[in-house]
Amino acid sequence: MNSKRLLAIVVCIVLAAGAQVGSARTAYIDFGDSQGAATGLVDGSPAEWNVVTDWTAHTFGTLADSDGADTDIELAVTTGFNTTYGDTLTGGQWNDPAIPWSVGAATHENFSVGSSTSSTGEITLSDLEPGLTYTISLISSRDSSGSRDGIYKVNGEFADVGGASGSNPFNAYTDGYQTHDVMEWWNVAPDASNEIRLFVTPNASGHYNYINAMKVEIVPEPATLSLLALGGLGALWRRRRTR
Repeated sequence: MNSKRLLAIVVCIVLAAGAQVGSARTAYIDFGDSQGAATGLVDGSPAEWNVVTDWTAHTFGTLADSDGADTDIELAVTTGFNTTYGDTLTGGQWNDPAIPWSVGAATHENFSVGSSTSSTGEITLSDLEPGLTYTISLISSRDSSGSRDGIYKVNGEFADVGGASGSNPFNAYTDGYQTHDVMEWWNVAPDASNEIRLFVTPNASGHYNYINAMKVEIVPEPATLSLLALGGLGALWRRRRTR
């Protein structure tokens, strides 16, 4: 095989690796539907939403991605949220151009948990692919002041960015409704059970937490293609040295 042909093959492999990196799939989740199911454009394109209407403990089922295709990811409300306060129109309907997926119906309604530090809402994503990583983004918004602060963790970790830093609580009014901060967890690996768990806990007795919408980005692992590309470049380099 001549050098030009080998170089062309290597370039194709590198481009394929780049396409793999850029082909992350996204699932959008709207908690509550009293404002109607979340619909509309995300980044200028129609997007499929998964609308979870039941705040009690149950298995929702398989998530669809933004194109409507099955992701094979199962979502469950593992520990129920407060039935009295769940699915309420208290998030404050907002759409921030800097957050294209913050469509009004998704931000307006929420599930809530609170009144006691022993009250914890839990969302579980299961049947995840080992070896893949996931980016989890969460909107928590409440349109009135008060004791709206709580602890949000994914697989035991605080968010990488968004409102609260480190172990500081996130306030759904000041951080969520007023400044439109979004909590994000980057490169989350599934646990030993191939699950990712979101835990929502009030910061103190008499405080309340909210979840309005969540985005799950499925990032494929391009390591194999990258190794092939490196191997091809190595072969090309050796061939040029022996000529």
